[in-house]
Amino acid sequence: MTTKEIKALLQRYYEGTSTEDEVSRLGILLNRDDISKEWEEERTYFNVLNELQHEEVSVPSDLKQQVTERLQYKQTSHSGQRFRLLYFLSGAAAVLLIMLSALWWLKSGKNGRDTFSDPKLAYAETQQAINLVAYYFGEGTRPLQKIEKFKEAVKPLQTLQEIESAEKKLGYFAKINEGYQTAKKVLKGK
Repeated sequence: MTTKEIKALLQRYYEGTSTEDEVSRLGILLNRDDISKEWEEERTYFNVLNELQHEEVSVPSDLKQQVTERLQYKQTSHSGQRFRLLYFLSGAAAVLLIMLSALWWLKSGKNGRDTFSDPKLAYAETQQAINLVAYYFGEGTRPLQKIEKFKEAVKPLQTLQEIESAEKKLGYFAKINEGYQTAKKVLKGK
């Protein structure tokens, strides 16, 4: 009966569905003297976890400062979004300025008549003016392309930050494993 009960409790424990009472019962069953050798690893695991639960976790004295610095870093990382908004708004303002200039130019003409008598010449002049505006608009945005390259170069640093966070989390498992290995050596030495 004990083996079936241990198996059922372990299954629930490893699935994460066991209650505190069931975990306590499992610890009691695994620490009995008449338990089979097949449960030795689980017994060691539960004993190490029990010891770790009673250990005091040290909190760094500068934790508040670290959290504040991390939050400030996160807030400044949103500046790229602000830059994109500024870039979009400046483009919209440029288009609006061109449209208003064209409207003003059309309104200021003499009685709404063309200033050119030859339509081909008027088309050529218009095409030249549009090309000139496009050229200067392109010149004005060319330095912004360097900023995009910089943003792409910084992206791997975000990955490093995620790796650092994962490494810290894995450190906790390393402590558990270290305790498990120590307990295993102690039990083999007996």
